[in-house]
Amino acid sequence: MDLNSRSYTRPARLLHWITASLLVLSFGLGLSMTRFIGDDLKIRVYGWHEWVGVTIFAATIARLVWRLGHRPPPLDVPWVERVGAGSVYVAMYVVLLAQPIVGWLMSTAFGFPVVYLGLVPLPQIVEVDRDLAARLQQIHFALAMTLVALFAAHIAGVLYHHLIRQDGVLGRMLPGRASRASTKR
Repeated sequence: MDLNSRSYTRPARLLHWITASLLVLSFGLGLSMTRFIGDDLKIRVYGWHEWVGVTIFAATIARLVWRLGHRPPPLDVPWVERVGAGSVYVAMYVVLLAQPIVGWLMSTAFGFPVVYLGLVPLPQIVEVDRDLAARLQQIHFALAMTLVALFAAHIAGVLYHHLIRQDGVLGRMLPGRASRASTKR
């Protein structure tokens, strides 16, 4: 099999790494704004966190649209691994779509409009409601922890394939490494 046919397309790899980078940034901002940032900077960091969340949502939509027209490259793995990986991917997409929506609803329920990049106001689709906001905050946190667990499962699977099976899975997604993906099985 041609090595390039075993690699993800450049747009798929780019969207993957943009999403991964934004997730790390979003998680860092989320932790810092609630635990480490003083009140004078807190509102600004909340805004940055919201901007990153909206961007993650847009990147996830772009990934799904791209994926509709571009199947992932084939890889010969046992059906259990295929089902496990597929389940993690589906769950990650669901959380990547739900999390920004819950965050947006939570912000508006707390009475803080979301204005993307300080330029584009998102609609206020819920009224200010502190009880609703508190429930949404709990859901937002639970989704964040779910995403961390899914991210860890994803990384564990990649490392298993790279270090144990040595089947080129990691090389299929690395930028600029597509043509050098390992064929060792």
